[in-house]
Amino acid sequence: MVHITKKDLDEDNFYKDSGINTNEEITCDENLGYIKFKKSVITTKSIILGLSCGIKAGWGIKAGDGIEAGDGIEAGYGIKAGWGIKAGRRIKAGRGIESGDGIEAGDGIKAGLSIICRGILKFSYQLFAGTCTWRKTTEEDLIVECGKLETEGKIILGNLKETGITKEDNIKIIDHKESDTISAFKRFEARDVEDSVRELRQLLDCAFKYPDDRFIEVAINRIFGETFALSENDGGVKKWKWMRKGGQHYF
Repeated sequence: MVHITKKDLDEDNFYKDSGINTNEEITCDENLGYIKFKKSVITTKSIILGLSCGIKAGWGIKAGDGIEAGDGIEAGYGIKAGWGIKAGRRIKAGRGIESGDGIEAGDGIKAGLSIICRGILKFSYQLFAGTCTWRKTTEEDLIVECGKLETEGKIILGNLKETGITKEDNIKIIDHKESDTISAFKRFEARDVEDSVRELRQLLDCAFKYPDDRFIEVAINRIFGETFALSENDGGVKKWKWMRKGGQHYF
């Protein structure tokens, strides 16, 4: 894990290195303000920044999993996440913003090029897509594509395209507002032990965050109905597999 503390930042809040390129999760202490990078921040895992922490990169921000910040998320180039992108304040990118799940901003969203996500798109105030000034804007640059738009704000610049959200991708929470749709973890087909543990942790976090009886039931069934067992394939690589044994569920 790459964990950022106050000691890693200079007097202008720039990180000790020009950028980060890692296969580990990136986290930080709370109340660090905007953590600044001169170049890119790239990880195959998640970027999770806590209370009163934001991220600002001179180049791009890319995570194989999700990106979450208690404050804002800003990049001189693009922002891309394999899962969701969530910021307590604004999300801003010099180029495009892309998420494999939802995008949520406490304030507004601004992108030089298109904004694309598979899940729910949420923001509180204004959204701008295709604001690039270095070339002529095309129709493709103005695309604002999402599974579903849920906002009290307004798209000032951009053309909305809602693709819809399937039951396979989401769990509707009973007796909650429609905006409380929670993205489910689709197949839980982990590639290795570390992925399995991380995905299990996120599923449990989601259950605690949304304490709805129906979702917790689904989570428990998902975990204990067909549970993990560690085995080795022909190549000696350890992987988690779903298994049952005489009705007794075990890890």
